[in-house]
Amino acid sequence: MDAPEPAKEPLFTKLLRYVVVTCFLLFALPMLGAFVGYLYIPSPEWMELTRTAALIGGACGSALILLAVATSPDSMNYAYADPKTALFVAIVPFLGFAMGHIIVTMGVPMAGALVAGSHVERIYTVASMARSKKCWNSIELIEPPFQADQLCGYSSELRDSLWPRDRVAISGRGWKWGLIASDVRKIK
Repeated sequence: MDAPEPAKEPLFTKLLRYVVVTCFLLFALPMLGAFVGYLYIPSPEWMELTRTAALIGGACGSALILLAVATSPDSMNYAYADPKTALFVAIVPFLGFAMGHIIVTMGVPMAGALVAGSHVERIYTVASMARSKKCWNSIELIEPPFQADQLCGYSSELRDSLWPRDRVAISGRGWKWGLIASDVRKIK
């Protein structure tokens, strides 16, 4: 007796799976890079250029994650009157928005910098050197967006030599839309 043939997966489902995996990788790329010590700093020009696209990406991310929750096989078993479930359903769109926004503002240009980038250097202005819980020797910058405005892991002597409004040159692998910081030096 032959085993029944597995049902063929529709092309749309396969395509959607690849899109979701690609989006997840583009979302995780900037965070994994920062976690291992390679912060991606998008250029102010990129942030200005993609302001509308980032909002659209955030809205799409929010809609897609809501659709995923609503169409999941377990959605019939959700007790929507339960406060935990209601809180989960209320928070999910904001997480989807953040995910879509990060993909557009940081994930896509970081992938481009990894694939097509070369050694570049950009000039930034120091905002402060305040210590924080997550980084005891941080250098905050003025120009980058809040996700990438704090350099961490550089020497204490570099940090101690800087004052607010000093200029620093950050170099690393990148392109005109941003760079993956690997070296920081003070400009005299």
